[in-house]
Amino acid sequence: RFDSMKSLPWVLLICLLLILSIVTLASKKRVVEDKDPNFNIVEKESSGNKTIYTATQKGYGGNIEAVVVVENDKVVSFDVVSNNETKDKYKLVIDADYIDKLIKNQDNLKDVDTVSGATVTSTALKKLITNVMDDYN
Repeated sequence: RFDSMKSLPWVLLICLLLILSIVTLASKKRVVEDKDPNFNIVEKESSGNKTIYTATQKGYGGNIEAVVVVENDKVVSFDVVSNNETKDKYKLVIDADYIDKLIKNQDNLKDVDTVSGATVTSTALKKLITNVMDDYN
């Protein structure tokens, strides 16, 4: 004979395990989706408290490749080694001293405005430094 009162705890336990499994799978999927598909770490070298990244981020004209040096948990150097941005757009970024602004305001990148006329390029540079720091942390 089936006794529903004796089987109720088992049914509740099975339901709880199913819910926990679904929540766990959903949270893992979100982590994967949070990765920026336009960012790629080409090389990463660590020595002591210094890490050197060579990374790419998709800009307006293609990938922007940069070498970013993180030392003592801070970006100390950010050098663009190649880009396919239009010369006029990239000149706007250089003239605005944008990379230095990113380094100086690295603790508050949300507050660093993009460069007018070179929004995609400057956003890509900001995302590159953000993605490097996300990987570093």
